[in-house]
Amino acid sequence: MRSLFILFIIPLLLYGCKSTDTQEKCFDAYVTRISTDPEFNLIRSAAMDTTIQWGRKNLRAFSGFNHQLWQMDSAVYFNEDKSKALLLLLQVDKRANVRFDNVKMIAAEKINDDWNFYAQSMPTIGFDRTLNSDTKPYTFEKLSEASRKEIINGGFFKNGSCSINYDYINDWFKIPLAEYHHEFL
Repeated sequence: MRSLFILFIIPLLLYGCKSTDTQEKCFDAYVTRISTDPEFNLIRSAAMDTTIQWGRKNLRAFSGFNHQLWQMDSAVYFNEDKSKALLLLLQVDKRANVRFDNVKMIAAEKINDDWNFYAQSMPTIGFDRTLNSDTKPYTFEKLSEASRKEIINGGFFKNGSCSINYDYINDWFKIPLAEYHHEFL
């Protein structure tokens, strides 16, 4: 019985589970790896251009751009064949009396070699400034770090490992994002 324990349980404990800290390190390695992929720069550039257009058109979720600082997070969450992805738009409000800074999730789908972006029906994570250590606006770095943890804890990696759970990305596209996007526009 003791030999069964040694043969099965100890390797499981050593190699089967990854802590959140370990998964964050795995995620950092993932970001470093994908940042050299040409698709990475293409999708980020297209997402920034699209976001600027949405702000200029004064679309609902992007109408406050005149009083916000924003940037696209440096991480892109691709599915296995890089036909779908999730991106994070970091938003810091310039007004001192505002309580929340936000991270807006944007879905992206490659159709006929062009990236299409969807914001409607995608979540926004609000970060309460009163919970920030100095109650000042969040920095982009803090928003990025906190929202990446949300993605990791939400299921980006398979349970207890550093293997990417591509279903996590693909599942966001089970709702008719393109249809909802037309309502958004």
